[in-house]
Amino acid sequence: MKTKKGHKFFFFILFVLFIIYVGLYIANISGYYEAKLKRNTYLTNEEIKRFEDDIKQGKNVSINNYISKKNYNYNNKISKAGLLFSSGVEKFMSDGIIEIFDVFKKLFT
Repeated sequence: MKTKKGHKFFFFILFVLFIIYVGLYIANISGYYEAKLKRNTYLTNEEIKRFEDDIKQGKNVSINNYISKKNYNYNNKISKAGLLFSSGVEKFMSDGIIEIFDVFKKLFT
C-alpha cells in the first residue's frame, strides 16, 4: 500500500513542477519580463529628459535628484526557507562530490 501512496505523491510533485515550468515558460514567451525591463528603461528615459530640461533652465543639478533608490526587503519566511534549502543542497552536493572523489582515490591508488 505504501508504494501506491508514494507513487501518487511522486506524480503530484511532478505535476506541480510541470505547472510551475509551464507558467514560467508562458511568462517568458509572452514577454512579461521584457515589458517589465522596458518600463524601468522608460522611467530612466524620463529622468534623463528631466535632467536635460533642468540643465537647459540653468538649475542646480544633483545626481541624487534623478536616481530613484528602490530598496527591496526580501526578508520573509519563504526567502529564509529558500536560503536554508539552497544551503543544505549546496552542502549535500559538495560533501557528496568530495566523498565520490575519495572513493575514486581509494579505488585507483
